[in-house]
Amino acid sequence: MLTKFAFPVVVLFSIFMFFWRLDSTPPGFYIDESLHAYNAVSILETGKDEYGKSFPILFRFYGSYNEPLYVYLTAIAVLVFGETLFAARFVSALAGLLTVLVLYFLLIKITKNKFASFTTSMVLPMCPWLLLYSRTGFEVVTAFLLFVLGIVTFYLSLEKPKYIIVSYVLFSLSTYAAYTERFVSPLLALVLTVLFRKYVLAVKNRKYVLIGLFGVLISQLPHLFVLFTPAFFLKGDLLFQGLPLLNFGKEFLSHYSYYFSPEALFFKGDPDPQRSVPEVSTFPFWLVIPYIIGWIHVFKHKQLPINRLVLATALIAPIPAALTHDPFATHRAMPLFAPLVLVIGLGINEMVTVAKPLFRKFSALALILVTGFLVWRSFFVLLPGERGVYWGSQYVDLAKIISTSPDTKFVVDQGRLKIAYATLAYLVKVDPGEFQSTMATSVRQNYYFSTDYHPDYHFANIQLRSINWEEDVYGDLTLVGDTLSISDAQAKEHFLVKQFEITDSLGNVLLQGYSTNPKLKCKMLEYLESRCKNVS
Repeated sequence: MLTKFAFPVVVLFSIFMFFWRLDSTPPGFYIDESLHAYNAVSILETGKDEYGKSFPILFRFYGSYNEPLYVYLTAIAVLVFGETLFAARFVSALAGLLTVLVLYFLLIKITKNKFASFTTSMVLPMCPWLLLYSRTGFEVVTAFLLFVLGIVTFYLSLEKPKYIIVSYVLFSLSTYAAYTERFVSPLLALVLTVLFRKYVLAVKNRKYVLIGLFGVLISQLPHLFVLFTPAFFLKGDLLFQGLPLLNFGKEFLSHYSYYFSPEALFFKGDPDPQRSVPEVSTFPFWLVIPYIIGWIHVFKHKQLPINRLVLATALIAPIPAALTHDPFATHRAMPLFAPLVLVIGLGINEMVTVAKPLFRKFSALALILVTGFLVWRSFFVLLPGERGVYWGSQYVDLAKIISTSPDTKFVVDQGRLKIAYATLAYLVKVDPGEFQSTMATSVRQNYYFSTDYHPDYHFANIQLRSINWEEDVYGDLTLVGDTLSISDAQAKEHFLVKQFEITDSLGNVLLQGYSTNPKLKCKMLEYLESRCKNVS
């Protein structure tokens, strides 16, 4: 009876996990999300990005460059749902849902066990690694979906060779979705072709390979156009920068092996609080058992095509992430999630095969319920309460204040606080054409070569820059910063009047706004200040 309704149950549960309270959990609106979202609005309304560049091949995000697919897809979501947080995250959530369904059918095909596939697939939406990124406006899960589809269609091509065309094109398209796939997907496609050359390169199948390669060539023409520009080059934070070769080798192997460590995967997780969930790891802890059993099965039966595919994918997927200084960065290693899920699914299949029917149903249900409770508590209760500041919830509240005060000029401290211009521009609904007019034409004219970044912005009634205490207190402004940006002593010295405070759930002040009082400031001066001449 359970397996009869397995698919609709997985679908409904996944929809709930990925879409319920999507606009408020995670809390806030992180800069990486808002950059995609505001550029999507800009493309939708003007056909240009924030700098005024028409339909970029790569999007310039504060001096770095991101793949374009998520922006263009989000433009469609904004068209349907409006300029909302839900629209900004919709594409990612949909990609997470489709990823679960694709893996569900792949697990059924390779295990021939609907119960094991159902159990694994019910856990997938509760894996913080997939859940977190599927509910944020990042590009990684969209790229991951294309990557997974590339793997699945390649596996299907071993039986139906025509699928190799689809596989190559999907791998190629994934390179337009996220930076990691730009390197992992081509390398994996090449390795799989060589590994399964007996099937793929058989005389009767070569025409499909040639058609697939032609599809790759056509789809990669935009990348070829920017291939030799700084925009296409590797990002910073690379491990080998400044390290001797021997030390680099040791560090790389250390990082690389840690991505397979049960400690990292099931007990510690991503150390970055903005890319992790409180009190749970990247996978639910109990999956460590089928993880170990699954790897034993893979190595024991490594001659099977699916196990060879799993091994190849697992060995290649963490390479780009291991080349950076981060010891464990889930957003950079998203492709690794696919082979690890398949290993866990194979492990669960081994376990349920030997267990008695009543025991396996009871234990599976119990583990799903326990996992659901723990993830619910961590993701929907603790995360909004504890991690709002990391996700920029203070800027969501600030945007509401700015939206209700269109005649007030705001100066938001950008000297020491996180970059927030795109968050404010999106939530305040700043006209993209107006925003583009504030950007330097030199950037637009040298778009793929201009990597210098200037963090000051001035659009609508908002300025984002360092507070200038020698100038700003003589203007009619509202100064915004945290308690270090604007101390009580500074407020008293310059006769500032507090207008609002934005706090976290514990009452800690995240942002505060003070209106200037230039009349009183000038009146209390012991000497004539030239700036006071303009104060009426």
